[in-house]
Amino acid sequence: MTQFSNNKSNIQSVTKGQSSSDLFVTADNKYSIEFSEIEEYGMMKFVSSVQIWKDNENPRLLFQSRKIKFEYQNDESCYYLDKSDILILLTPCIHQKYYDLFYVLFDFNQNIFTTINAPNFQLTEVDKNSVRLDLNFRYSYDDEIKKKIAEHDGAQIDLGKLEWFDIKKIDKACSLTTKNNRLH
Repeated sequence: MTQFSNNKSNIQSVTKGQSSSDLFVTADNKYSIEFSEIEEYGMMKFVSSVQIWKDNENPRLLFQSRKIKFEYQNDESCYYLDKSDILILLTPCIHQKYYDLFYVLFDFNQNIFTTINAPNFQLTEVDKNSVRLDLNFRYSYDDEIKKKIAEHDGAQIDLGKLEWFDIKKIDKACSLTTKNNRLH
């Protein structure tokens, strides 16, 4: 998986700091992801509408979020699994009294998406359609909870075995119940 921070990725911000938007482009120039209308939804937590374009030479809009917003985290706002040709964004989902932070994986070759609820892990691409969970605590926990979460460190996910949905259902991403929404 490619990421933004510390030059670990094939995606770079090209308009950072300009007004209330940020544009990211994959290293192969295949996709551009624009975060616009960035707004704070919690203390130092931001969400944004997103547009995803294909082909920088002859841009074509692939996706524009309408209802769903995606988390904006500066250089860690989106990821690109280049072997699998999958873009990943994060979306905060409110469930009763708590937030979940889902990874939303987009496969624009088939116009489908899936979600993975693993906010305390970084998804690292191991091979085509295979990611590994690498521990990356986003939140503060007591030692007992940290130990339970850490049990999944290094686990691999076969993306082909996940439940995928038509991109037209993206606004319902937070309410779709799938076996991959909770790590047990």
